[in-house]
Amino acid sequence: MKRLTFRLAVLTAVVIFIQNPICINNADGFVFWTDPNGSADNFYWANGGSDFGLFGDPTLVGGDTLLFSPSGFIAKSLDGESNFITDKLVFELIAYSGFRFQSISITEYGDYQISGNGSVNVSGNLSVENLDAAGSLNNDLVAVPSMPVTGDNYDVYGLWSASAQVDINQPDWTYIKITLQNDLLAITTENGSIAWIEKKTLGTAIAIRIIPEPATIAILLIGSLAFIPKKKNDNYKIYL
Repeated sequence: MKRLTFRLAVLTAVVIFIQNPICINNADGFVFWTDPNGSADNFYWANGGSDFGLFGDPTLVGGDTLLFSPSGFIAKSLDGESNFITDKLVFELIAYSGFRFQSISITEYGDYQISGNGSVNVSGNLSVENLDAAGSLNNDLVAVPSMPVTGDNYDVYGLWSASAQVDINQPDWTYIKITLQNDLLAITTENGSIAWIEKKTLGTAIAIRIIPEPATIAILLIGSLAFIPKKKNDNYKIYL
């Protein structure tokens, strides 16, 4: 059985936010994607959505790419107040026959600014649960630069990244639930101060790549040298 390595990366760029209406789909306020269930060329996804809809609604592109458009994912503080913004992305992945999941990694990017006295912070957690059998793995996001970032009576502007990885390395992980908790916090301590931290996207944000294990790659390379017909390419991406 082939093992799949999934890497999720959030890529960001400065854009103008356009607030879209959010449809509340149940009493708990969970916002399902317009198409919460669907299929790509090599896997299925199911029950996709987030608590507040800030991650956006995905579109299937190129057979194996889910393209999301997050909007309004920003925490902004003015004049001595604090502002906390959070959202939790949840979706299930079902591998096609002959595959299993090996690793999930997430990297996300954003920017921030502090004018006056204040601080900003990004935090979160990646959780992967085996829905076929008991088992759950998780890891916290680690930010660069170290968070919180503080300002003291001068302007601070910068870019941030945060990443987490869960290595499964166990058999029979073919049906999993991915949960990404994402928290942004901005604080100011006096009037006239401004602080904000933001996750923004232009085109792509979270990517999942399916890669064959090293032994499989070696077999494919040997096969190509022996003029064996080309094997199917097992590299796929999902972007959020």
